[in-house]
Amino acid sequence: MYELVVLASYSAGILVLSAIALGLFSEFYGKYGSSGFVAAESITLFIATAVSVPFSFFVLKDAIIWEFALVGFLNSAVLAYVVSYFRNKDAEAAPALVEFALANFDKLDKDGDGNYVRGDINACIESGKFSDADVNMLYRLMYRTEAIGHVYDWMIVASYPPPSPAIGLYAVNRKDLAAYKQRMSLRGGGLFH
Repeated sequence: MYELVVLASYSAGILVLSAIALGLFSEFYGKYGSSGFVAAESITLFIATAVSVPFSFFVLKDAIIWEFALVGFLNSAVLAYVVSYFRNKDAEAAPALVEFALANFDKLDKDGDGNYVRGDINACIESGKFSDADVNMLYRLMYRTEAIGHVYDWMIVASYPPPSPAIGLYAVNRKDLAAYKQRMSLRGGGLFH
């Protein structure tokens, strides 16, 4: 029973370590596109497996080393697969999303200032002038406003104890949409693509 508890605790720990490593390596190598994500995922898998062997050998002297190495590898592989799956889905959907936003930009930019915000998207959704498929695209645009756009203002949120944190408010312009499409074209691929 003790070994099972330790293995479960270790599994949770290695998952956190893998998430941190994958995030850092993806940020560092992601600019190289598909091969960068292959490198980030491979290094993460190696680190998770490599950390497992000394942990099982030095911390739990009676543990079976291969069990911990396998747990480390599998946890890291599952995490890398899930992250890769959603990253690839976002990369595949980006061109159609950007095309939709550009085609409907004048409808989204109600005040004509060259930007739209979440409130503008919500107004389009509630207007009833869009088809169900277009409403789905509008929801996708709304949920990706931060990823696509830029901060246009800050909102201070009251909290106790101070200091109160500032939250960025995002807007999207045509330049942001073009940059998003280009950024996302580099985000496909990886070990699990």
